[in-house]
Amino acid sequence: MTSNFFVVMILTFFLLSTNDSIELKKVKINFVNKDIETPYNVSCSNFESFFGNNEFKEKVILNHDELNKVMNFINNVKKDSSLKKEIDVRAKIYLYYSNGKQTTICIDKFDNAVLDNKYVVSKSGLYSIVIRNCEGFK
Repeated sequence: MTSNFFVVMILTFFLLSTNDSIELKKVKINFVNKDIETPYNVSCSNFESFFGNNEFKEKVILNHDELNKVMNFINNVKKDSSLKKEIDVRAKIYLYYSNGKQTTICIDKFDNAVLDNKYVVSKSGLYSIVIRNCEGFK
């Protein structure tokens, strides 16, 4: 038990010490018009294949202020593991960090979100970031 505690303490120290140096470097948003009709729900995993490169648009965000707003969403998001909700994806957002890590968020037209395949309570601004930056989403 003591060795497990020691390992946990080392991992915690490592994560805390390196966490400050990790920055969000880029956000890429693949999106379609939020009101587009489809014969069935489009999942996060098949968004690009369903819409194809010709149908979805791409927006890259490098602006520091917008990146901070996205990080604010990530830091304040509440994962809801009790919900197994399937959403009808209209935007797929890729977050690229300075340490090489990548996170994926998908949203539907009602501001429901899936973060790395886990449903989250989104009502904290990500939807408005997509609307503000992605002409043709609304």
